[in-house]
Amino acid sequence: MTPTPVFGFEVRIVSYEVDIAHSIVVPSPKNTRNSSAQTEHTMHHVYAESLEPDSSSLTLSPEISRHLEALRIRDGEEVLALNGRGLVARVQISRRADEFSAVVLSDQLIPEPEPLILALGCLDHRDRFEFAVEKAVELGATRIVPLHTTRVQRAKVNIDRLNTKAVAALTQSGRTWLPQVTEISTIANVLETAPSNAEIIVGEQHGEPPSAVPLGNAIVIAVGPEGGFTDDELKVLRSDPRMRSMAIGHHRLRAETAAVALLAVVASRRP
Repeated sequence: MTPTPVFGFEVRIVSYEVDIAHSIVVPSPKNTRNSSAQTEHTMHHVYAESLEPDSSSLTLSPEISRHLEALRIRDGEEVLALNGRGLVARVQISRRADEFSAVVLSDQLIPEPEPLILALGCLDHRDRFEFAVEKAVELGATRIVPLHTTRVQRAKVNIDRLNTKAVAALTQSGRTWLPQVTEISTIANVLETAPSNAEIIVGEQHGEPPSAVPLGNAIVIAVGPEGGFTDDELKVLRSDPRMRSMAIGHHRLRAETAAVALLAVVASRRP
């Protein structure tokens, strides 16, 4: 069986983004004012870290207010508030001039997803690593680990900036759990701290077809930097009995492309 062409992954990515956008089960509002005209398909998302299960109203930060202003949210309109810890609330916005406030109509706690960890080598170009972080959030990663490997040329990341990118991706996609972006780590540390039942997935041109790779509840996806992993690093990965190689097309991919392709395959096969 030949490896799935790269363009097959692109189709999976597009279809899965649609699924993610509609993945939230919107709680039925206690107060149905203005709710009949809005559905989960049309409601916008806001990130509200202060949202708690017993919240009756929300204090909107200047950042949220600017976001609502950019979305042209009108007085009485409803949006979904996400706290990044599984809680999603349907809230009604009150607007007076440029000031916004929100009343919580209903909420629901979404269970924490099974571990899906992306360990990605630090990249020379900051924007490419940030792109991978954004897509990882959209595709369901629960933790993102920058890797310092032999071929890394720039072992430096801005964690605060990456977290900001993660929040923006969560808000756009409607993810209910905000992934953790960790400090820079190593392959050995990733293997040591990975769940004992995790599958360690490494993308290789001559690996197994995606459909032949068994996926457990916990998954670690390891992707090297520009130039990939060295032979010694691959030996370390292959020495772990949990490691499986997965073919991701006929051609060499950029690190961030390989990360997105692997995440899309894994995400499409998860329930």
